[in-house]
Amino acid sequence: MMSQNNHQKTTHLVSVDDGEQQFTLDAHDGENLLDIFQKNGRFVLAPCGGKKNCRKCEVNIAGRGIELACDFAVNEDIQVAIPDSRKFVILEKLNPHVRQVKASSGFAVVDFGVQQIVSYKDKTIAMLPKSNDYKKRIYGVAVDIGTTTVVMYLIDLLSGEDVGVTSFINPQATYGADVISRIQYCMENDGALSLMQDVIIEQLNHGITRLCAEAKVERDDIFAVSFVGNTVMLHLLLATDPTSIAHAPFTPVFTEAKILKSADISLNINKHARIHVLPSVAGYVGADIVAGVAATDMADSEKFSLYIDIGTNGEIALGNRDKIFSCATAAGPAFEGARIQCGVGGIEGAISGYADGTYQTIGDKKPVGICGSGLIDIIGDLIRLGTIGIMGMAGEPVVIAPQIETVLDHDIVITPKDVSEVQLAKSAIYTGIKIMMKEAGITFDQIDKLYLAGGFGNYINVKNAIQIGMLPAELHSKIIPIGNNAGTGAQLALKSVDFEREVQKVIDKSQYIELSGRPDFNDEFVNAMMFEDVEV
Repeated sequence: MMSQNNHQKTTHLVSVDDGEQQFTLDAHDGENLLDIFQKNGRFVLAPCGGKKNCRKCEVNIAGRGIELACDFAVNEDIQVAIPDSRKFVILEKLNPHVRQVKASSGFAVVDFGVQQIVSYKDKTIAMLPKSNDYKKRIYGVAVDIGTTTVVMYLIDLLSGEDVGVTSFINPQATYGADVISRIQYCMENDGALSLMQDVIIEQLNHGITRLCAEAKVERDDIFAVSFVGNTVMLHLLLATDPTSIAHAPFTPVFTEAKILKSADISLNINKHARIHVLPSVAGYVGADIVAGVAATDMADSEKFSLYIDIGTNGEIALGNRDKIFSCATAAGPAFEGARIQCGVGGIEGAISGYADGTYQTIGDKKPVGICGSGLIDIIGDLIRLGTIGIMGMAGEPVVIAPQIETVLDHDIVITPKDVSEVQLAKSAIYTGIKIMMKEAGITFDQIDKLYLAGGFGNYINVKNAIQIGMLPAELHSKIIPIGNNAGTGAQLALKSVDFEREVQKVIDKSQYIELSGRPDFNDEFVNAMMFEDVEV
């Protein structure tokens, strides 16, 4: 135990092993363990942001066993192990159906005596000395900052070649699984906005280090970075207060594109690098959706396309070459495990598939919980069995994996409350689709394609998503999973100067629909809550 401080508070040492590194934190006597991790910018999975209702911030404390970080007061020196078995499997796959644009990044390198001139769109941005082993090397990094995960792609800007990719869990998840939790943390804690920026920049710099090491590229060779993400994530990236997004009329501080220098956000790359934050539409339809839609043919086609990205937030766009409508739904937290008793994210050991009482797990590991794709399969199966009726499920929890088959000290189950959470989430998505169609004045027959973007959309069983009433049965044959399409858009923003026009085209055609302000929202939502045994 350490000496008393000026306020006569005893300070304890918290020794932590997070599976990758070991470090020590200071704690005042009686201080909450999760608060200690949060204020020091250290990652512990805490989907509810410390509200003590998700029970997922488990840590192993020497001599005590498993405890919830949010419900543990530090009264002595302790040793803490953060479970390292929960390795996330992050979707890095890009859209194979990407639109074609002219491959021209706008960057060039020319020799000028003993110097090399780096230019962008024929404007000099750097004059550098030319060494004996000089090679023309100009790289960029495309970054998709998701609420839960972050993916980074390294690109050769002269050839357009994809050089490397890395990904990691967004460290801001320590402050809550969804954007509202993180906004609340910023509102309630002094210095939280700066802290939120620091933790994401630190991990981005680690990601750049990994990309450079694997590709044998120098940090100084990186001259461009493009960022996409939802509007709140981009505000936190730039340490811009997102509070206004949490309250009606949900107006962000900025939606326009931002052009910065690397020093503006402390990225450890070439000091002359061009940082491009792509534009958003509204508080809950961000640059990830804009870039993703621009990477499809929606804005050029006479026919209508539907674009759905079901992540921690569910965003929907519907449109064609004349108009693009968009909205956001509060769907993701249930499908990413935050509100499900045995729910987890897409981690090793997560039950990701289920049929006729048999489960599959990510990585073929022993079960640790149920992720979103598995949840949809289980609900679909229970509907077919009649365990779940039109209004939901009553009675006792259903055992999906008995304790003896898991790494846990309890059965993995589905509860009536879990089913209710799925009802709310699937209803939000289906309602969003129906209201977008009303705005466009079209029927299902007039929709040519339904693009499913993001990790969740890539992995779900489409038949079961229709079975539970999340996606329309009328569009079954038109569904196209397109992987991390936001990442595709971020890449295109680096690879082609022409893509800026495609992005602007989407912005110009976009109209955001605030669902909460719709008089027909409640009726549509209630109707979509029901489960029906649909033949698919």
